[in-house]
This record gives sequence, C-alpha cells and structure tokens, in this order.
Amino acid sequence: MTDDILRTLHLQVGWASRSDWTVADGAERIAKSLRLVHDVWPETTEAFKTSRSAKQAISVDDPDLARRLAPAVKATRNRNIFKDSELFGDATLRPAPAGGGPMSMSFGQVATAGRWTRGTATVRVDAPLTAALVERPAAVLDLLTGLAEVWQARNAWFDTPRVRQEWSCWTGDSPVYSWATWLHSGWATVDTAGLDVDTSEVAGGKLVVLRVDPVAVLGDESREVGKDVIRQLAVRTIMADGRPLPEANERLRAALAAEAGA
Repeated sequence: MTDDILRTLHLQVGWASRSDWTVADGAERIAKSLRLVHDVWPETTEAFKTSRSAKQAISVDDPDLARRLAPAVKATRNRNIFKDSELFGDATLRPAPAGGGPMSMSFGQVATAGRWTRGTATVRVDAPLTAALVERPAAVLDLLTGLAEVWQARNAWFDTPRVRQEWSCWTGDSPVYSWATWLHSGWATVDTAGLDVDTSEVAGGKLVVLRVDPVAVLGDESREVGKDVIRQLAVRTIMADGRPLPEANERLRAALAAEAGA
C-alpha cells in the first residue's frame, strides 16, 4: 500500500427516510455513530459538542450520551411540521470533536409534510487523520459497515466527486460504488464473479473492496485506477424491482452510451 496520505477521506451512508423514528431513536443512532468514530480516531474524539459553536462538551463514554444529544436533535427540526411530534423527522445534527481537529460529521434525513425521501450520514476527516486508511484500513472499513448497520442503510461508500459523478453517476436513489462499497442485499444485488475485488457478507449486505491501493482511487482526481471495475459493478447491479442499474439510472445509461460511442 502506498505511503501517500489522502487530503480528505469522506464516508457516506444513505438510507430511505424513516417516518417511524423518534427523536430518541435518532439521538441513539447518532450516539452509536460517534462511538464508532471514536474507535477509529480515539485520540481526537474523547468528547463531542453538538455543533462547532456549542459550548458544552459531552464525553463519548457518557452512558447518557444519546439523552444529552436529544434536545439538540429536536431543535434542528422544521417546527412548523414537527412541533407537536416526537418524530425524528427532518432533523440533522452536525456534531464536532470538542478539541477541534480536521473532522466534520452530519447525521440526518430529508422529510417534509407527507413526504419522506432519504437520509444521510457523513463522516469527513482531513489529513493527518486520513492516514488511518493506510495504517488501519480494517478499522476504517468497520466504521463504514458499522454506520450502515446503525442507520439501516441501503448503500455506504467512500465518497469522491469524480467517482460519484462520473463513474457511478449517482442520482440520489441508486447505488454508488467506490474503492470500498457496502450494498444492502434487500435493495440491490451485484454479481462480482471474475472481478478483481474482495467481498464479504456483513451487516445484512455485501461489502465489496477493490484490490487496488485506495489512495489511488480516492486521492488524485486525475487518476483512473479502479474505474473499469467500478463501471462493471454498476453494470452488473440489479435493483430490487428487477431492473438493471443502467436501466434505472438515466445518467449512468448516458455515460455508458457516450463511452461506447467514443
């Protein structure tokens, strides 16, 4: 594995918004997420604030962490829609390490009156914390799949704009593939036979990891490492309704057609 260090490491997890989750449910999931982050970067995440501007810090080991987060979670909701409700709704919390540091996070979902769309959990770290991907890749992969399990996700991946916008052509409602990708088996399936990837069943889905240096895929935007395998994963994906992903994803279909005609 290369000695290069990524400038940014961005984990992305997506799920279908849940109309039955309460504020307490959301706060508990955020608390679990913070503890998973702490497992990877313990030296900088001993305590968190509910936002960068918040004054009070809460220890990640506090057994009442979820209960302490709940008021801040509730305060982020659209009060015109959820003022008389304990639903998690459209809450979004952006906790930050109390000691500062190159890390940002966001946990929340999109919901309006009568419409529930999608939820996202993001964890972004900048150098030197990105060295964890080189030094402890298994721990970072555990974080990705752990977040997917906590949020009952459909898809989880290491995000980079080039991969998401050009290689996987995300529409917001279809899988994104990257150096390492987790895909819930009830949402979509992918045939990895013959591809240069390692797979494992974890957290109710399939974890697919390219057999290449992750920095080469996620780092320098000019590199093409992994593109062909990622394209093959996308082409081989079948959505739960039986449609191949290129049929369900107009952007991906157009990109494939453009490449074929080049």
